Amino acid sequence: MIFYSVWSKRSFNREIKECLPKIRTNLKRLNTTVTMKILMQRSSAAEVISKIGSKVKVAGFVQAIRDLGNLVFIVLRDASGAVQIVISSDSEAFSVAKSITRESVVEVLGFVKQEPKAPNGLEIVVDNIVVLSLAANELPIPIFARDQNKVSEHLKLNWRWLDLRNPKNRLIFEVWTHMEHAFRDYLLREGFIQIHSPKLISAASESGSELFELKYFDRKAYLAQSPQFYKQMAMAAGFEKVFEIGPVFRANPSFTSRHDTEFTSYDIEISFISSHHELMELEEKLLQFMLEQIADKFGEAIESNFGRRLIAPSRPFPKLSLEEAKRLILKEGLASSEGEDLSNEEEITLCKLIREKENHEFVFITDYPHSVRPFYHMRQESNPN
Repeated sequence: MIFYSVWSKRSFNREIKECLPKIRTNLKRLNTTVTMKILMQRSSAAEVISKIGSKVKVAGFVQAIRDLGNLVFIVLRDASGAVQIVISSDSEAFSVAKSITRESVVEVLGFVKQEPKAPNGLEIVVDNIVVLSLAANELPIPIFARDQNKVSEHLKLNWRWLDLRNPKNRLIFEVWTHMEHAFRDYLLREGFIQIHSPKLISAASESGSELFELKYFDRKAYLAQSPQFYKQMAMAAGFEKVFEIGPVFRANPSFTSRHDTEFTSYDIEISFISSHHELMELEEKLLQFMLEQIADKFGEAIESNFGRRLIAPSRPFPKLSLEEAKRLILKEGLASSEGEDLSNEEEITLCKLIREKENHEFVFITDYPHSVRPFYHMRQESNPN
């Protein structure tokens, strides 16, 4: 009613006709923006190579920036790899690109084209950039600098999420993930059942001196040192073959490279075996399978980043009794500690000898005195000691 009190019906119709082209253009433009920003699925850096000639949306961290005045080149990194993007001065995104800092998190819309000079043989010509998180001009630790090794471990741990952005550090977790997958895959094919045992327990599962004690409501509890008793319960239940991957805790000194205060334990338990030799054979097959899987997928990356060639072990593994191991160490003229176990130094020395003599990185040491073994370990019938 108010509208008609100001304009006549004829003038209203004329205004509408004049505005319709602008409305259609704006709606089309809005629809395109909404489609690109909301409906288009994000592509990973690794997927972009299959989308040459198409528009894509990618997102990740700004690894490197090269500003050539009228052109800005950015290396964008995500979990799958990296891709080069380019922003020209005639792009609406150019002013944004000029203000971006390294390690900022951005979302990019653009057209993928072949570019032989680019690292992957392609680049994304950018239409639009959205800065999701702008990084500071100077980072507290270097991520890709050559002098990264000079940064103290304390500082790296204080900024751990930045330190883990380095693909070399990420590789450790990728290998770890694949290793657990291979462990589980092999055992499931062998008919094992996976269990998850409690990590808060009411009594020691091995040695009381290694327990972490804590308050559990109105009484005491302890962090689990091992799933050993629970695995044995599974045997009594008739499960026959079980495994577990989980954390265990030992109240041991943690100031050496060999400490075991908290670690991830890969546990197995099997019923109906005649001796520990069956377990050793399973371990050989399992370790060989796991390392073959890791070498196939990450061997080149491990060698490139860590200078270590990963070789899956051959079978059978070398086997020595504790007595034979002690004799071998003495025969080589190396000092041997007293006692009924191997010292850390003896273990290191023995591994070096096995590598030299057998060209192998693994060795089984068997036939320990019962005095240094847990009570539930089997004794030899021919020698109860």
